[in-house]
Amino acid sequence: MSREDYVSNFVRNALGLPIGYDFGLSSSDINTIAEYLSGSKSPERVFDAPVNSVLNTIKSKILDERLGSGKPFVRKALWPEGVDFASALTHDADRLTAPLSHVMKVRKRFSLSLIIKRILSLDDPYWNIEKMVNLEAELNFTSSFYLLVHDYNLNDRGDYIKSIAAKGWDVGLHGSFGTHESAERMREDLSVFEKETGQKPKGIREHYLKFNPSKTWQIMEDLGFMYDTTWGFNQKPGFRAGVCFPYHPPSSDFEPLDILELPLVLMDTSLWGYMHLQEEEGFAEVEQAISKVKERNGL
Repeated sequence: MSREDYVSNFVRNALGLPIGYDFGLSSSDINTIAEYLSGSKSPERVFDAPVNSVLNTIKSKILDERLGSGKPFVRKALWPEGVDFASALTHDADRLTAPLSHVMKVRKRFSLSLIIKRILSLDDPYWNIEKMVNLEAELNFTSSFYLLVHDYNLNDRGDYIKSIAAKGWDVGLHGSFGTHESAERMREDLSVFEKETGQKPKGIREHYLKFNPSKTWQIMEDLGFMYDTTWGFNQKPGFRAGVCFPYHPPSSDFEPLDILELPLVLMDTSLWGYMHLQEEEGFAEVEQAISKVKERNGL
């Protein structure tokens, strides 16, 4: 498939256009969409969304032409029930527990009461999956948990993980270091995951967001993942893909891959780890990100 054909298919699907709607793509439009969706380029300003901007220009052009000729403008809504935007909440489970020595080393992260409970073996500040699930259940929300099975065993947590998967929570793989460039390493992690959970993961996010656009998507595709949600910035929130809703990335010859990329828009570690923000400052960044996504009908 040519770059132009890949981009044309993406535009038609992203805008929900029925067959018969004509839209012209300039060389600049084709280059912009191809470069960002292939991962060869990222915005300099974090909340710039050049792919969204091209789509909006095309949509406005078609709308003007349809209305100018007295014809209706009909297209498929991007989200169910035509809502403005959608949300996918995800959790990277880098640890399921930690020894007391480690908890004391990073004790500034936790309240004094939680430290005392850990010393008395009454609570574990690193066993947060159950806490998240209980909170989300109260809010009628389900999310995704990515397990770093290369680094730990589920042990007595295995039955609980299987139970939440049965109740609608998504349990995926947190790919360990090196899997983003090695099918063999990825296959090893998959084998461990299937042994530990009794199921094959649908989704994946790479540890520390390690990613090589020329290799990683193809490795994931070949091993049967349905989606990835790695492609985002480590140091800051933003639209690294140049777009803030799911898309099928291109192969090296611009065939659309079956795997779906859910671009990562915001990571909590960016706020308190890289940007060194306090809680109120961090929450303001979260609200800004939601606002920017909503403006673009994104995810």
